Amino acid sequence: MNEVQDMALTPEYVVNLANQHAWAATGVADYPPRDPLVGQSKFFRQYKTFIHTVDQHADNFAHVFAVEGEWGRGKSRLGHELVAQINDCSRGWYVRADGGQLEAAALFDSEEKRDQYLGLYIRYSQVASDYQNSDNWFGFGLFKALLPLATKAFDRSIQSEIARQALRRLEPMGFESDRLADLLELDQKHGDETLYYDPFLVTRLVSAAYAYFQTFGIRYLLVVLDELETVAETATFGLEVDDAKRLDGQAIRLIGKAIKEEDPRRKLPWLRYVALCSPLLGQQLREIQSTARRFELVELEHNAFADVSDYVSRLRADKKLRFDYPTGLVEAAYAMSGANFGWFNVVMANVDAVLDQYAQAGKAVPPVGDLFDAVLASSGRVAEHVLDHHAIEGIRTSDQDLLATARKLLFGQLPIALADAPPRTRELLTHENEDSELVASLYRQVHWDPLTCRRALEEAKFQRNKDEWFYPSVEQGLSLSGLLQNLRTFAINEPDKEALLIPLAKDEFKHLVGLLYDHPAAEFAADALWQKLVGDERQLSEDDATHIGPSVAMLLRLDLRYRSQQQNSMIFRDPGFADAHEKGMKAFEATCGSDPNLRPRTRLAGLFRLLDKNWQYAEEPYAKGDQMVIQMAPRGQGRGQQGGLMFCDGLKLHPNNQAWFAWVSNKKDLTDLHKLVTSLRRDGGRIPVMAFTGSVGVMDEYVKGSVAETLKDDILLYHLNSSELDVLERIGLLPVHCKGFELKEEAFTTKFKSRLNSIRDFAYAAIHRWRQRLDARGLIAWPLRPSGKLSPQDRALLFKAWKLFAIEQPKLGGLHALGPEHGLDAEELSGLFSRLAVSNRVVAQGFDRNEHSGLFIDLDQPAQAQARIPHFLARMANPGRLRSWTVEQAKEEWYWGYLWSGTALSPKSVFDDWMWWCQELLLLKLEDAKARSPRWVPLPRAELGNDLQEAENWLHGTDEMDYPATVGVLERVYGSDRIRHLFAPPGSATEGTHTVEATDHLAEGKKTFDQLKTEEEALTEKGDDALQPVLDAFPALLKQRSEVRRLVSKVKFVEPPDDGIEHYKTVQLEDNAVSLYERVKRARLFAEHVDRCGAKITERSNLLISEISADPEAQHPFPRKLFTLSLETIHNILAGALNRTDDTATQAAEAKAGTDTLLHFLRSLRLDRVLERLELLGREVGYDIYSENIKPVSEVDGYIMQTFRQFKSRFQAVTNHLGELQRRINAASNAMEPLPSDYPTPDHVKDLLVFREGIRQIEDSIPELDEKADEIRDKLSQQARKGQFAALRDEPERLLKPIQQQSSTLGGKLLSIENAVCDYRIRKLEAINSGQRVILNPLFRSVGETTISALQLSEVNDLSLHEMNVELDLREQSWFKKAGSILEGTGIDLARWEAIATELLEGKQPALNDDEQRSLVSKGILQVQITFAGVK
Repeated sequence: MNEVQDMALTPEYVVNLANQHAWAATGVADYPPRDPLVGQSKFFRQYKTFIHTVDQHADNFAHVFAVEGEWGRGKSRLGHELVAQINDCSRGWYVRADGGQLEAAALFDSEEKRDQYLGLYIRYSQVASDYQNSDNWFGFGLFKALLPLATKAFDRSIQSEIARQALRRLEPMGFESDRLADLLELDQKHGDETLYYDPFLVTRLVSAAYAYFQTFGIRYLLVVLDELETVAETATFGLEVDDAKRLDGQAIRLIGKAIKEEDPRRKLPWLRYVALCSPLLGQQLREIQSTARRFELVELEHNAFADVSDYVSRLRADKKLRFDYPTGLVEAAYAMSGANFGWFNVVMANVDAVLDQYAQAGKAVPPVGDLFDAVLASSGRVAEHVLDHHAIEGIRTSDQDLLATARKLLFGQLPIALADAPPRTRELLTHENEDSELVASLYRQVHWDPLTCRRALEEAKFQRNKDEWFYPSVEQGLSLSGLLQNLRTFAINEPDKEALLIPLAKDEFKHLVGLLYDHPAAEFAADALWQKLVGDERQLSEDDATHIGPSVAMLLRLDLRYRSQQQNSMIFRDPGFADAHEKGMKAFEATCGSDPNLRPRTRLAGLFRLLDKNWQYAEEPYAKGDQMVIQMAPRGQGRGQQGGLMFCDGLKLHPNNQAWFAWVSNKKDLTDLHKLVTSLRRDGGRIPVMAFTGSVGVMDEYVKGSVAETLKDDILLYHLNSSELDVLERIGLLPVHCKGFELKEEAFTTKFKSRLNSIRDFAYAAIHRWRQRLDARGLIAWPLRPSGKLSPQDRALLFKAWKLFAIEQPKLGGLHALGPEHGLDAEELSGLFSRLAVSNRVVAQGFDRNEHSGLFIDLDQPAQAQARIPHFLARMANPGRLRSWTVEQAKEEWYWGYLWSGTALSPKSVFDDWMWWCQELLLLKLEDAKARSPRWVPLPRAELGNDLQEAENWLHGTDEMDYPATVGVLERVYGSDRIRHLFAPPGSATEGTHTVEATDHLAEGKKTFDQLKTEEEALTEKGDDALQPVLDAFPALLKQRSEVRRLVSKVKFVEPPDDGIEHYKTVQLEDNAVSLYERVKRARLFAEHVDRCGAKITERSNLLISEISADPEAQHPFPRKLFTLSLETIHNILAGALNRTDDTATQAAEAKAGTDTLLHFLRSLRLDRVLERLELLGREVGYDIYSENIKPVSEVDGYIMQTFRQFKSRFQAVTNHLGELQRRINAASNAMEPLPSDYPTPDHVKDLLVFREGIRQIEDSIPELDEKADEIRDKLSQQARKGQFAALRDEPERLLKPIQQQSSTLGGKLLSIENAVCDYRIRKLEAINSGQRVILNPLFRSVGETTISALQLSEVNDLSLHEMNVELDLREQSWFKKAGSILEGTGIDLARWEAIATELLEGKQPALNDDEQRSLVSKGILQVQITFAGVK
């Protein structure tokens, strides 16, 4: 079938044919241009700046200007225009000025500048070769581009036409093609291999050609290199040129290398390349742009609708259009072409063909919808690549009239005013296509001031650089004016040219912007514009609608060009990866036919990889989901491995960081998912579930409130458009389909990473909104401190501050209002608030600074922090619907915040903190503290009422433990006057002052309780989900509960603290801060305790007296009375104070109740002083008055017993020392009996007799110590009566010091005599050891006899001096006898031997006669040394 049929020729047609515009039925631009170029203003300005910058004499590089854009964007038309401007055959280039109006523009400011350029054209297929390399790539391309000019072999190609124009331009100046052929050495027929591999050949040839051109004034050669596209891209964009050579991975890398390296470009500094690149090559070049010198890259924008409209208007004005098109047809055609000028030409060519047929048949021009129906019927290419007519057939209705209305609306592409819409158009708002997407949407006309739009981008962190806006995570600049211009697409038919039409839903608006303005940051910009110019609403009311038009989702179903733009495989930097990935996608698509769950599973895997940045994710789907497709976060693989989400912190709301991703296609899927999630809470806790859908209808059900809030609590539903789904399928391929490539962010192109960032950022934003919604509904248990567990001290301080500001005095406002009366330190609280604030690291991940426990807001500014009622607390501890809690139940129903963020945080620690908080607020109480799994149960209002009644009963009761009876006990112990004044019970003639106060407290408590009952009963009537009434009533209810408890506690504390005696130190009977019950009870218990302690202490003192008396080491002459009398003092103190006896002086002093007596302290109710006195007395006898524990006698550490033990030890040491001295005197006397005549100090014998007398005198003084005990006791009596016995410690030293001094002096003198005796012994031993023993030992050794060992002092120490001398004489005689026997027969006596041995020992040679020598040698006593004669 011919797409454009021949028309019958008429004379009129032939006359007008030359002036008529013909659309390019193939979508490819012709050369020379037949019409002006309109638009691409950004490219024009950049390129003009580029050529003026690089055309300098000092610029010695070949320069490259890369133009990136998919097929049909207008790259070739731009390339043609550049050459046409050089060749002066341009029909004009109209660009938009800053004011928005079109103006004529030219690249060159003068003809002189233009004439310096020679324009050439070449396709990549002519450059491609198996031998190509980066060194000669530029030169080879120029060589190929020059061939038509050198050979004059012109065909009908664009390259030939451009070369023909160049020849016509140069020939008048004398140019000869043959001369150029000679310079290029065409006769040599250099092959591609030679031209590429020879390092100098091609550079020499084209340089020679350039030198020739210079003679004609040419300074620069510009080569337009077209069709730099891959096979995958040609398929993506529907190109039908199958035999052309296309880029592969190796070629892309080679081109990038050629551009990046300076040396190849330095060879040809006069060469200018304009490379018309596909997106994939453009991305490769973008990676090296920052390192390449003199290299520019610009991405072509879509032709704006305004540009196309003006272009067609100009054709109409010039009477070049063959037909007067129906209103909206041109705009609809451009819209359905995906704003692709090439496909727009294809569509319009086929429209003209259909209109020709209508004209020949004499038919009227049909409506736009019917016209496009006819185009689809006549053009297979339009049906295959532009419009999916099955999309309209898929609308779920059998109403043909309604389908006709839908066809008209959808083929018209653009919204129409509601007032002008056909009657049934609004019915389409409720109809869906086969993918459950709405067919039509409502739009609202708005007027957005450009300045406000600029501010919107600024507030969204965009940064402006000249006329481009840059988002932080996107490298490519965005044109705000271009975005708004494209957005006006949908309002192109509006009379008000400044108006915009926007969908009522924010998500659809973002999708529309992304559709009309294909840029990585488009959705970020759309989000910013909506936020600034519309507000926080995500869905506007239908009352705001002014227009109706196709939904964006339906446009994507209908318009194949938009769909193809959103779905392509150009995601990898490595072309090899891209090819392998394309194969993987084909295998995936083939498998989807047999496995319907594979596609959603793959999408969910892609989501886990993207959102959790876990590119190795390949978990099996949840096995128990029936027909649902559910993917779970990874589970821990072994001991200590937690698993769960890795980086998606915003969704970490489970103790194990678990999360589910699920796919839902319809509302039933959503409902079934909710049932499943709810049923599994008991086993796995409350797991956050993020469900995804491609259905706008399901999303509308979720957003517009037609699903239960409880479902929204369990499931976050997120809509993904078709573009996002395509991306997710490409990154979610299962391992079986990932062969030859690796999915990881660093492998992706910058543009694709920006796209991923966009999807991730908006999904994160939805997660953050959902989490904040959960927080607002009180479903998240935040820790009190986000970064870790709060200490008990800080927790108590926080509670006190919060209760003051939120419950007791909310009007205080903040820390600045704190005063001394509040008992809080503002500086301390400020530091605590700072520690509780959310860290900057967490905020940077998308958390709000007030996403925390919610007790205070604005914690990052402590001075401005304000107390609030946490929504979580209001839901969990609603007084109107109190319930029990265990940590297991909490895991089922609560989400958990920040467990991933802080140290020592766990569900139990967070649970315990909140339970403690509720306990302090009188909302919950611990059922059994010893239970393995503690259970917190409600503290019902009735319990507070019971407390009131119990206090009333106690105050008026008749039991022996009730208030009246207790007051009677106090009167007997402490005296009646003061007790009656304070505590006279109800019914007395004059009630005690504290009794009257207690009665008033109970009356006020009853009144408050009645108010509490009324308000809490009203709260129970509210629904379970009604949180706001709880929040409103919470402060008053908590205050009332607290007030009832406070008033009751003034009278009878419900749970009095432990009655241990340590609490009595602080008890004051008139202390109103303590309950009346507690004060009188403690006073009664105190009296009983004093009696008990007195008896125990007395018993113990008697026991210790007995122990001391029976101690063998404390018998006479030891002065034990000193200690027994002290213990008796303790007994007398207690007898006088407690028994009122006066048998002793101490008892009498106590009974008089002087100001510093135990009895006085009791009567004056100075109970703390009573305890102090009893504590002192108890310590002396080893009795703890608080614990009532009794120490063993050996461990009693009071001053009396300590001093006793120390005195006993020192006394024993003194007596032992005296005994030792006596022994030593006896030993010295024995040693000197009889005294040797040679002893140097004979008077020592008399001295020893004096020493004996001194010892006897010291021993006689010891019994006198006991007689001094009474004297010491009298001296210490005043302190002892106060229980103070510390002064007793000094007495042992004072008593024993004289004895120790005397014995020490005597011992020193005795030591002198002992030393003299020792010296005498040593001298005797040294004499014998250094005398004959030295002379005789060599003799004994020579004959093998035992030598004489040196005598030691220990051998003679036990002998008297006389006996020692006798022993030494005997030993010497035995030595002489032994020596004589050895010398017998030698003729040598002992005297002679002594002379010989002495000389030998001195190293001399003794003078021996021959007989002496012979005899001594023969006996082996001496040896003869033989040596040479003459040797001295």
